[in-house]
Amino acid sequence: MTGAADSPHEAGSGGGQDRFVWVEVTSEAGLRDWLARHHDQHDAVWLVTYKKCVPDWYVTREQVLDQLIAHGWCDGIMRRIDDRRVRQLVSPRRTRPWAASYETRAERLIATGTMTPAGLSSVTTAKATGMWDALNDVDALTVPADLTDALAAQPPADDNFAAFPASTRRNILRWIATAKTPPTRATRIARTVADAARNMRVKQRLTTPTRCPALPADLDPGRSQDAERVVPGLGLVGPGDRRSPGSRAVGAVRREH
Repeated sequence: MTGAADSPHEAGSGGGQDRFVWVEVTSEAGLRDWLARHHDQHDAVWLVTYKKCVPDWYVTREQVLDQLIAHGWCDGIMRRIDDRRVRQLVSPRRTRPWAASYETRAERLIATGTMTPAGLSSVTTAKATGMWDALNDVDALTVPADLTDALAAQPPADDNFAAFPASTRRNILRWIATAKTPPTRATRIARTVADAARNMRVKQRLTTPTRCPALPADLDPGRSQDAERVVPGLGLVGPGDRRSPGSRAVGAVRREH
C-alpha cells in the first residue's frame, strides 16, 4: 500500500487551528490516495511532511502543490514540528482567488491529464466567479492607490518598499488584496507602511538553520510502521496511542507505504 496515515493525527479540543486533523504522508502517491478518498470533505487538515534530510519520506513542495490543485485543494500556512517534520494547513479551495503560478500549474495538470474531476470543478468555479482573475494586479506587481498614498506619506517607506524583492512585494500585495473587510485591509496597509519605513518586510522572521538529526532506529523507513515506535517526549507509542507532541490528544498513528 502507498499512502498517508489512514488513521491520521487528530487535534485536541482546543479552538482555532488546533482543532484540525493531522494527516502524515511519506510519498506523493500517499497524498494522492488520501485526497482521492477525502477531497470532498469540508474541513481543512494539517498535512505533515518530512524534510529533505529524510529522503525516503520526503515529499517535495512541487509534488504537494500538484496533488492539492489536482484534487481541488489549496495550501496555507506552514508550521515547524521538529527538526525533521513540518505541518501545513491545507483545505478544499472553495471561493478563493487564484495566483498566476497556480493557474499555470492547473493548466499544466489539465494538459497532462492528471487533473481530477474535483480539480476541474474548482477551476470552472473560479472562472465563473471571477476568482481566476482576481489577483491579476497582484501578479503584475501593481501597487493599489491606497497603499501608494500611505507609503508616500511616510518616507522612506515608499523607497524601501520599491526596493524589496519582487517575491516579497507580491506576497505583501496578495496579503492586502485578500483582506475580507475594509478595516482588515486598512490594518494590513498600516502594518506594511510601518514595517517598510523601518526597512522591514511584513511577517519577516529571522531563522536559524537546524541540523536534521538521524532518524531513530524505530522510524527506519524499511520497517513496518504499524509497529510501536518511540516518539520523543512520549516514550513508547503504538498504533492505537492517542498522544502527540505538545500533549494534545491525537488519533492513531499509522504510516502506510
